[in-house]
Amino acid sequence: MIDQVLFSGFVSYDDLPKYYTMADLVIVPSEIYESFSYTVAQAMSCGKAVIASNIGGIPETLNYSAAGLVFKPGDSSSLTNKIRELYNDKRLRENLGLKGREIAVNNFSILNQKQNYTNFYKGLL
Repeated sequence: MIDQVLFSGFVSYDDLPKYYTMADLVIVPSEIYESFSYTVAQAMSCGKAVIASNIGGIPETLNYSAAGLVFKPGDSSSLTNKIRELYNDKRLRENLGLKGREIAVNNFSILNQKQNYTNFYKGLL
């Protein structure tokens, strides 16, 4: 299975969509608290299923597992089981990717965020 993993090193921001597109799934094994994971959101926006640590804002970004699977940070056996689950279940992988894309477009897009900020600042006035 290791021959199916690409270790690319640093990837420029502009090239990220190309790499996400090549991936079957995206793994975000964070062990440090993140209030919002850009990596998770970027993978979701590219329609990829995500397996990520259940820490900080990651579960919320994944819409509480509607768009991906979570595991306890540092629990390598749980991570391995989640990888196997998605590797062996193409339908689940595709469904999570589609749901993630929908969530990303509806919640994280620049147009959506523009409206959210506009409404927020209008509310302050």
